[in-house]
Amino acid sequence: MSEEQVAEAPAEAGQAPSVEAAEFDFRQHIDEGLRDDPSLSSYKDINGMAKSLINAQKMVGADKVAIPGSWGTDADWGQVYDKLGRPAEASAYELNAGEDAVEENVTWFKETAHAVGLNNNQAQQLLEAYNERMGAQGSVSDEQLESQRVQLETDMRREMGEDFERNMGAANSVLEEFGGGELTELQMADGTLLGDNPQLIMMLTNLAGFMRERMGEDSFNGRSNEPGLSGADVAQKLSQITMPNSPYWDRNHPEHDQYVNEALRLRGL
Repeated sequence: MSEEQVAEAPAEAGQAPSVEAAEFDFRQHIDEGLRDDPSLSSYKDINGMAKSLINAQKMVGADKVAIPGSWGTDADWGQVYDKLGRPAEASAYELNAGEDAVEENVTWFKETAHAVGLNNNQAQQLLEAYNERMGAQGSVSDEQLESQRVQLETDMRREMGEDFERNMGAANSVLEEFGGGELTELQMADGTLLGDNPQLIMMLTNLAGFMRERMGEDSFNGRSNEPGLSGADVAQKLSQITMPNSPYWDRNHPEHDQYVNEALRLRGL
C-alpha cells in the first residue's frame, strides 16, 4: 500500500480523529479578500456566523430608528421622536392632569412635552411627578404657619416700633368696618394665610390712615379710646394677651380663640 493510500485510509472504528480534522477553520474556506475582515473576528465557528446572519435577515424590514450623530438637526431628531411615539401635534396628548388643573397650564405642558419629544406615556409620568413635587412644596403644617406668624410679628414690631399696635388696630378696624375679616383666613399658594401677608397689612394700615385724615377719627368702626380705658391701658392689656407662650400663640389651647378675639378687639381700639 502506498503512502498516499495510507494517508487517505479512513480511521478504524473507535479510533480518535486526527488533530487536523478537529481543528476546522471556516475562514480558510472564504475568499482571501474576505477572510481577514475584522467583522469576522468575533465568530468562533461557522455556526456562530450562521446565527448572526439569520438574525440580521430577520431584522430586514423591521421598524428601526436611526439615531442622528452630532450633525443631527431638529428635523432629524423630530423624526426619531415621531418613531418613538410622539403624537403628531401637542393637542393630541391624552393626559390626566387632575380636577383642579388650569387649562392654560395644561396646554403649556403639552406644547413643551411635544417640543422636547415625549411620547404620551412619558408626558403623563412627568406630569404626575411634577404635580406631586409641587403639592409637597405647597403643603405647610400648622407648626410652620404658626412659626411664620411669630416671625412676621417680630419683623413688623421691629420695623414699626411703637406704632405697631396702633397700625395693627387700624388695619383690623378697616376689616371689621367693611366685613373683610373672612379674607384673612384665605390660604395662598405657599400655604400662608392672606391675613399674615405684610403687604396686605400695610395696605390696610395706610387705608385706615387715609380714612382718618379725610373722614375723621370716629367716622368708622374703632375709636382711639373707650370710656374708662386709656390708650396706654389698651397697649398694656394687648401686650399681656400676646406675650410669648400665651394661649394666643397656641392654636390647640382651649382659650386660643378667646385670646385672639380679644386681641383683635383691643387692636380695633
